Amino acid sequence: MTVIFTTKMISNDTCYLIGALRDANLDIRPNKNYEIKFGQKDERWLFYISDIIFRLYNKRFNPSNNMLRICNKKIVSDLVKISGIKSPQSKWSTPLIAKDFTFENIQSYISGFFDAEGGLPINPETAKQKYISFDQKNKPSLSFIRDKLTGLNFIPTNLTY
Repeated sequence: MTVIFTTKMISNDTCYLIGALRDANLDIRPNKNYEIKFGQKDERWLFYISDIIFRLYNKRFNPSNNMLRICNKKIVSDLVKISGIKSPQSKWSTPLIAKDFTFENIQSYISGFFDAEGGLPINPETAKQKYISFDQKNKPSLSFIRDKLTGLNFIPTNLTY
C-alpha cells in the first residue's frame, strides 16, 4: 500500500503521527537499516502508534520492552519525506507541510506532539500551579505550537526550550 501525501488530503492519523515523531529516534543507514523507534514507559501509547501505522500502511509492528520499532524502508522513507524528521531532533523544525494543515490536521498534530513531549502536574487537582507544557529543544517547533494554540484561543505563557 502506498501512502500519497498532499496537504489537501492528509489524514488526521498522519498529522498525529508527525507530531508523535517528537518522541522517536531515527536511524537510517542506506542499504542497511531504516528504522524509527518510539520509547515509552506506558505501552498503551505505543500500541496506539502501532494502530495508526497499521491503518496507514496495513503493516503491524508490536511494542516490546517499552519500545516500538518501525523497521520498514518504505514506511520510514515516507515518514521522513512528509515530516522532515532529522537527528538530532534539535535540528528538526516544524514540518513544511504543517503550514497548510486544516484545522482538524492542526489539532491532530498538536495532540501527537503533546502525547510525545507534553506534560502536566503529577496531580492536577491539587497542584498549586496548573500548567500544560511542551518540552522540546527546537525553538521554532515550539513557536509554531504556541502560535497555533493562540489561534485556537489558548493563552500560552513562557516559551522556554
